Amino acid sequence: MTEEHPLRGVISCPNCNRMFTSWTTTKSRMKDGVKIKKLYPYYGCANPNCDKKVNINKQYMENAFFELLGQMHLPKKIASVVKKVFTKCWNNHLTKR
Repeated sequence: MTEEHPLRGVISCPNCNRMFTSWTTTKSRMKDGVKIKKLYPYYGCANPNCDKKVNINKQYMENAFFELLGQMHLPKKIASVVKKVFTKCWNNHLTKR
């Protein structure tokens, strides 16, 4: 998991169940004498033995994931514990930078 690709290692391939990795491809073109780079970030399966590799646009995947997350409701007791654990993990992450 990285700030740039927060779902890396969280979502798995529906075909082989290996955790998705992430990458960004770059395409360049010239416009009016200026080189323009466009970035295309993806999540996908990097398993060479996967028969049906899945590659999904980063923005699409993250939007779908957070929409699904928004539909979930935890009981108050569990939500407070999850919040404490998440906060502690996040703070540890920030101090290791």
